[in-house]
Amino acid sequence: METLAAENHLQWQVELGTHLPDRLKKNDETDWRPRGLGCLVHARLVVTSGDVWAHVAAQSRDWKSDLIVRLGQNDYPCALGYEDKERNLAAVVLGKPATGEDGQQIRSFPTLAEAPPNPGQALGILALQYLSSLNSSSKEGAFLCYTYGYVSLLRSTKEDATLFGLSGLVSQPTYLGSAIFDAGGKIYGLATDFVKPTTQRHFDEVQGGYLVFAPIYNMAKAVERLALAEAKL
Repeated sequence: METLAAENHLQWQVELGTHLPDRLKKNDETDWRPRGLGCLVHARLVVTSGDVWAHVAAQSRDWKSDLIVRLGQNDYPCALGYEDKERNLAAVVLGKPATGEDGQQIRSFPTLAEAPPNPGQALGILALQYLSSLNSSSKEGAFLCYTYGYVSLLRSTKEDATLFGLSGLVSQPTYLGSAIFDAGGKIYGLATDFVKPTTQRHFDEVQGGYLVFAPIYNMAKAVERLALAEAKL
């Protein structure tokens, strides 16, 4: 894995959420309520999981507040541009072009894979994880981790469906909507779930499992058409 790929994806990673209305705020609590992550693939386009978008849309309706993509400290009102319900994917259109820390419009973006990943292929993800040391209680805190796993195919015996999963990772709620990318930064999918083997033990006690992701190759052409349409505005 190249360090540059992780650094680039940190610049492209966004949060999707809404602002808590003043009428519901308590004291000085923050009003930002993120529901998941996404990835900027064009100055006005973000890809995310369909579930993340559904949660944000429902929260927006309940609170009567704008749907927001947050990049750094900048908020962008957004709307659904394309949805693939079968594969649990969504493309979101920003109300204006996204800018970087320097205030300039972002012009460099990741590419989307136009073919499915191969079994055993190493793919990476950025995720916020809370880590603690076995040797020192002072070495604790939240870390933005650049980690990777290996592609597994999870074939269902009850229905005609195959899920793509990354093995070798532990369960983290901050995965959802995150881009799954290769060493060069190419996106192969978006995280949608985490599953574990069924045992007699409690779910949280089972450490190993699979980070399920929706492959993006079927949506690549639709995202490209949206990007071309937005570029003409």
